[in-house]
Amino acid sequence: CKDEHEGYYVIDQHAAHERILFEKMKNNISKQNVTKQILLIPININMDQIKIKTLFEYNDLLKKIGLEIEKFGENSILIREVPSLLINYDIKQIIIDLCDDLMEIGMPKSLDEKINLILGNIILPI
Repeated sequence: CKDEHEGYYVIDQHAAHERILFEKMKNNISKQNVTKQILLIPININMDQIKIKTLFEYNDLLKKIGLEIEKFGENSILIREVPSLLINYDIKQIIIDLCDDLMEIGMPKSLDEKINLILGNIILPI
């Protein structure tokens, strides 16, 4: 009797790693146990005031997932803390992409969908 589940499986290790990271971060957020890394040198991001305003509308949610941002002059922000799981990622590009998505599609109404949108932007594009 041949098992119909025999065969080969192809697993995208990069995608699998992203999914594991996504689930770890969601779990940490739900347990309010996000480990943050204070950056020795804050990341400076130049952006227009509309994007900065959009980003700061969701500042409380960003803090909840471990991102600490602050205004720095008229047209820039500083990233002071990041989730420890993301310390080796391109945080600057993540924030720029997240801001663009928030401006384009807006923020969902439910908290779970908001967290999924932000985490999806943080983890999946990398």
